[in-house]
Amino acid sequence: MVWWLAIGVYSRNLDIQSQLDENWGCSDNIVSSLSIIIKRLRWPDANIFYEAQGNEIVLNTLRYIEQDLVGFQTTVFDMTGISPPDTENMLRQIYQKKIKGVRIILFLSNTTLELLEIANTFDSRSNKTTNYRTSSSWIILSSSMFKRPFLDIQLRNIIVLTCYRDLVEHFTISDGKITTIDCLIHHHTPATGPKIENCSADLLFPNIKYRYSNHHVLIGTLESNFLQKHVDKYNNTVYSGVVVELSDMLAKHLNFTFTFVQPSDDKYGGKSSDGKWQGLVGLLVREEVDMVIADFSITEERSKIVDFILPPFTRNTWSALSNRGIQRESNWTKIFRPLNAYVYIAILATVVVVAILLLLVQTNSPEANCSHCLRPWNCVISILNNALFLISFVTARGDGVSTKKASVRVLVAFLSMFCIVLTGVYLGNLTAALTDTKYHKPFNSLEELVELPDWKWGIRGYSLSKKILKNSKNNVMMKIWKGLEEFNKTDPSIFDIDINVHVNRILTEGEKYVYFGFGAESQILNRNDCALQIVDSILSNFQTAIAVTKNSYLKPDLESAMAKLSDTGFLTMLDETIYKDNRPQHCKNRDTKRPLRLEDVLGAVSLASVGLATAIFVLIIEKCQQHNKLSLHQFNEYNFSIWR
Repeated sequence: MVWWLAIGVYSRNLDIQSQLDENWGCSDNIVSSLSIIIKRLRWPDANIFYEAQGNEIVLNTLRYIEQDLVGFQTTVFDMTGISPPDTENMLRQIYQKKIKGVRIILFLSNTTLELLEIANTFDSRSNKTTNYRTSSSWIILSSSMFKRPFLDIQLRNIIVLTCYRDLVEHFTISDGKITTIDCLIHHHTPATGPKIENCSADLLFPNIKYRYSNHHVLIGTLESNFLQKHVDKYNNTVYSGVVVELSDMLAKHLNFTFTFVQPSDDKYGGKSSDGKWQGLVGLLVREEVDMVIADFSITEERSKIVDFILPPFTRNTWSALSNRGIQRESNWTKIFRPLNAYVYIAILATVVVVAILLLLVQTNSPEANCSHCLRPWNCVISILNNALFLISFVTARGDGVSTKKASVRVLVAFLSMFCIVLTGVYLGNLTAALTDTKYHKPFNSLEELVELPDWKWGIRGYSLSKKILKNSKNNVMMKIWKGLEEFNKTDPSIFDIDINVHVNRILTEGEKYVYFGFGAESQILNRNDCALQIVDSILSNFQTAIAVTKNSYLKPDLESAMAKLSDTGFLTMLDETIYKDNRPQHCKNRDTKRPLRLEDVLGAVSLASVGLATAIFVLIIEKCQQHNKLSLHQFNEYNFSIWR
């Protein structure tokens, strides 16, 4: 977008003088060149700055543009008598109204040169809210060649049009260098007129494509799972991690260089007792850095004093982290783990019932002399013998079992199928149990934790975690904060800023310690063991985003860049990198194994029940047959005795 800058509203009712200033002898040619450049750049509007002595060239320019550029809008300002403070205020207002960039046409004179000098250093005085250096585009019209004003200029996108007799010279100024625009060939002669050959916007303003043109940016950050720091063999500090990846991508996209700056207090940001902001927030508020890229969560309080760049680049969860509590069982206890206690009770009940049933069969068997079985003590012994037989039968799967009784054969058949199913299930789960490590949790919830007398917990001593706990109305959170205050009386390390201090305490043998805070999930996933676990993910609605100073000039460009990185999937890849699971495979598998319950082997139990019922039914039939045979035998004996 182009702005024509000039102080004071210009009136179209000014009288047009018949003669132009002699210094603007090639004014028509300059205006013609200006019109061609504007067309090539496709500027929709502009602001014009001029001084009263040059009002005629301004009128000539406006008249020509009005005729040649339909729809082109201009705002004209007279710089005559304008003080430097008013000039700065005007530049600030123009910058705030810009859409895609500030575009300026300047009629160079002594007064407008002062405006140019103010604009050249404006960014350093604007509290990092403007970026005239790279986001403004200037077309400067000069009545003659000059040497002085621009060799140390900071502004990056400048075209200068000057007169040399009837020839208009076109050149750019950047980094103290004056470069002729070779694609502009303007020979203003009646025969040929002005010409332009292959002049693109990139050639007219070559620095636009370089965006921030290697402007150096200070990035506030902190060491964490997002950023690691170490010293190489050449004694140079080297950074790595997702913060570096994101910073490199933004620097490449916007073309800036950067240096990481860490706050001296190693805090994320909170207010001190005297009301001053500390940590990363303090660096932004004091404008000691241009932006913050870290595991820096978006909060309402922070949003009031800094601007967050959306979309966020990752998520964050406030969790409770503890030792996973590995306990290896001995092999003799593992053999009981595959089955639930109720399954063992059901098996025992089956054995007892079948033993009693076998006793009844034996008692009523004509082949066996069991008159002594009716005695109480002998009944108990018989039941125990049958039970031992059945136990051996279960383990041997029925080998060596033979009987003439049909009821017993039916019972054995169903019992054999019951044993096959149950034994197969047991052996499969026993194999899994013998190769599995049992993880034991000393507590399953925060409610249980706060009631344990010998446990401690800690947080990183920055304001966000403290605020979460202090302001919470939840009973458990209130107990956690009360515990922290009590622990701090004798153990200040529970508020240590370094998360590694808390993790080391968790992993210390014999230490009963829990950490509350951000980064718990990444702490677990970045390890190559199964030592840590999340007890509870308490708050999960925190998002991590880049932060800049309030109304920073970087905000629109960073938002545009982050939107593109989101659309291309880079932010998704970055999130996956942060939460990449580096643990061994057996750590990734959730411990979902449980002892088999009675309902899990319901088919086998039902099979045994059917067998028992069938055996009892056959036994009843056998008893009836035996009774009939006995009756018939007695009847025959009776008749035989009568016959005799």
